[in-house]
Amino acid sequence: MIYILDDDEAMADSMFWLVTAMGFSAKVCLNPAQFIKEYQPEPSDKLIVDIRMPEISPYEFRVELKKHNIQIPLIYVSALIDDGRSDLVKTLSNNDFNQVLGFLSKPFEPEHLQNLLAA
Repeated sequence: MIYILDDDEAMADSMFWLVTAMGFSAKVCLNPAQFIKEYQPEPSDKLIVDIRMPEISPYEFRVELKKHNIQIPLIYVSALIDDGRSDLVKTLSNNDFNQVLGFLSKPFEPEHLQNLLAA
């Protein structure tokens, strides 16, 4: 299952349709609490997560995942990821609990996402 965590419902729906068109099963969660409540671990799970959510920072979200013992490979998505935000990328990549598969900067090429999901 590919979980999509984004507080922007239109963005989450777009990502859902893209992921399912690639042949993956997907589930949308509009906030971190919903994801934590509904997550059912499977070996092939991945989480596409927007870096900017109003309820929680990416750092706080990592703490919540660890607190709930949720280990899932992460794909971060944001319009903020570029060379000027390399500090954020480095910090989020240095994750001793959840594997970070990659970062997607909006807009991104669907093939890039597909490669990350197939990893």
